[in-house]
Amino acid sequence: MREGSATHLPALALRSDASPEEIGAMRARRSRLAAEAAAVEAAGPDLKWFVIDMIPVTMIDATGLYAAEEVVSTLAARGIVFATAGRLTERTQWAKELDRERQSLLQQLEQTQAALARLERQFWTRLGRKLGFMK
Repeated sequence: MREGSATHLPALALRSDASPEEIGAMRARRSRLAAEAAAVEAAGPDLKWFVIDMIPVTMIDATGLYAAEEVVSTLAARGIVFATAGRLTERTQWAKELDRERQSLLQQLEQTQAALARLERQFWTRLGRKLGFMK
């Protein structure tokens, strides 16, 4: 079925201006979600949490959001909590590393400024002695 510039397939809308790579990526995401849904079914009634590792995720487009909404509502209907993991911890670690680097750079800057101040004092002292202003 076609409407406007989009082709509608079951549970997937493809833009007519989407590249073949984008279309393939959308289909792959849809396929992975279907496989994960099958894994949920296979886990049986004892499953309480469904956690997705977000480390490999760099961007979520509208198609991904719609698919995630569908997964979340399906899981919620079964009493399963949907959660994501990975990025918050990683970002916290990055922030700590950046703060350590910043602190190290600030310490180097302070040491450089102190060394520059010592050299400047030495320069003016030597110049003053050469010109006879200081003993």
